Amino acid sequence: MQLSRNDSNIRFLTDAFPSVDFRLYQSNDPDRFISCFIATFPDPDPEPDAWLEITSLIAVDFQASLTNDFATWNIYLALVFPRPISRHLKYKIESNRFALRKMVLTSKEESLEKSDLVLETIEDMILGNDLKLRPASSESLPFSGSSFVREIISSTVAIPADTKEKSILTRRQHIAELLSRISQP
Repeated sequence: MQLSRNDSNIRFLTDAFPSVDFRLYQSNDPDRFISCFIATFPDPDPEPDAWLEITSLIAVDFQASLTNDFATWNIYLALVFPRPISRHLKYKIESNRFALRKMVLTSKEESLEKSDLVLETIEDMILGNDLKLRPASSESLPFSGSSFVREIISSTVAIPADTKEKSILTRRQHIAELLSRISQP
C-alpha cells in the first residue's frame, strides 16, 4: 500500500489557516482506505490550540462525509513544526483521541520540510514500511510440524475449565508439562 498526494479536498483547511501548508495523502487501496493530512507550520511558536481547530475542521468537513467505516477511523494528522515544541504539548496532541490520530514532527533541518522525507517518516509511522518480516524456519521452532499443536488441542479438551482447586492444579500441571517439552532441545 502506498500513500499518494490528493489535495483536492483541503480547501476548507487552507481557507481557515492560510499561513499553514496543508497536504493530503491517501492510500491507493480501496479496501483499506487511509487519509493523512500534513500541516506544516511556518511559525516557530504557532497558536497553541491551532491543532485542535484543525482537528475539528477535518472531523466536520472531511470525516463526516466519508461513508466507509474503515476510512472514517483511519485518518491521521501530522503536524510539522519548525522547531521542537514542549513535551507537554506534544503529549497532549498525540494522546488526544478526538476524531483522528495525531503525530508531531519537528523539522530541525530544512530537509524535513521537503515532502519526500515527511512522507517517508509518516509512512514508517502509519504503514510500518520500516518493518522487515522474515519467515521463521521450522527448524528454529521448539516443535516441528503440526503434530505438537494437534496434541495440545486434543489434550486440552479433557482438562476441566471450572474453578475447583483440583481443576486449577490439573491445568497448571498440564501447562508446566507443555512448557517443559517446548524448552527441551
